[in-house]
Amino acid sequence: MSIIFLADDFPPGLGGIQTYACELARAVAELGEEVAVVASRQDGGEQFDADLPFTVVRVATQGSYPMAAMNLSAGAAQAVGRLSSPPRCLVATKWSPEGAAAILAFGQLRCPLVMFGHGGEFSHTGGNLLKWAMQRAVLRRMVLCLANSQFTADLFAKARVRPDRIGIIFGGVRPERYEVSDDRARAVRDELGLGDGPVLLTASRLVERKGHETVLRALPAVLEAQPETTWLATGEGPMAESLQELAGELGVARAVRFVGRVPEERLAELYAAADLYVMPSRPVRGMLPEGLGLVYL
Repeated sequence: MSIIFLADDFPPGLGGIQTYACELARAVAELGEEVAVVASRQDGGEQFDADLPFTVVRVATQGSYPMAAMNLSAGAAQAVGRLSSPPRCLVATKWSPEGAAAILAFGQLRCPLVMFGHGGEFSHTGGNLLKWAMQRAVLRRMVLCLANSQFTADLFAKARVRPDRIGIIFGGVRPERYEVSDDRARAVRDELGLGDGPVLLTASRLVERKGHETVLRALPAVLEAQPETTWLATGEGPMAESLQELAGELGVARAVRFVGRVPEERLAELYAAADLYVMPSRPVRGMLPEGLGLVYL
């Protein structure tokens, strides 16, 4: 038997859901299951897929959610043709568009449907009745709803998923990917001109709920106590310009480095070079809460 994953969010795109989906598929493949992933078409996708221990079918998911769902569903049919055994289940790595795609694919695949939840997507519909109805329709069709934390599992329960259909698979970390020698960590500090002062690190998208503004507003007090402190913030996002402006207004710009998007191996070096990881993720009205930030792990 085999397992097919539907993953609109998938590497080389960056993010916790992308990492979670890829590493889950990798782990299942390493356990001996035959795995295929239907993922979004992206620049660099073919190169990334070449090193994976499972089949990847890339489809176009840009544009409308209905089109993305239909293309992911069609990709599932393609994946069946590349597998040597029938699918044991079809796994939607989040509710939309993958959940709808799984339902569309069921007519041909006729296998159980499983779905993952990652945070507040089942407690926040923005007052959109159609979205609420779609979520409930997807949840009803799933034989198993898997959460990334107890927090997310509780949200499934609040969405009236039966307890016997809720499970949890916590996120994990491959420690070997973050093994960086002390000499290399020292070299990274030298490359960035960080000296011997304390180094804080935040790695995330530059969006409001990640709490970058909170860090900036705390920095004056931090610098008063530890003048040589530097805060490194990796990632991109809509708040990049406003955060840089706030750093200037608060008089802490000299202690802040916005280094943009960095590859995984470089991020591991920054973890090793830093003294403290800081990301005060917080609830923001109208935005999904953090279900489990893999970056903390």
